[in-house]
Amino acid sequence: MHFGTADAIDEARQITLTAAFHANPARFSARPAPPKIPHVAYINEPAFEKQIT
Repeated sequence: MHFGTADAIDEARQITLTAAFHANPARFSARPAPPKIPHVAYINEPAFEKQIT
């Protein structure tokens, strides 16, 4: 995600999952898909202060 490679990695995962599905479709109940890419990701989520209005 830091280097802008998330889309390429996601595409490579989909190709691998599609190949596995075609090789042995009985193994899967539905066509597999890679997990969704999160919009925000943290190692340690920052604590947000409450704003007093």
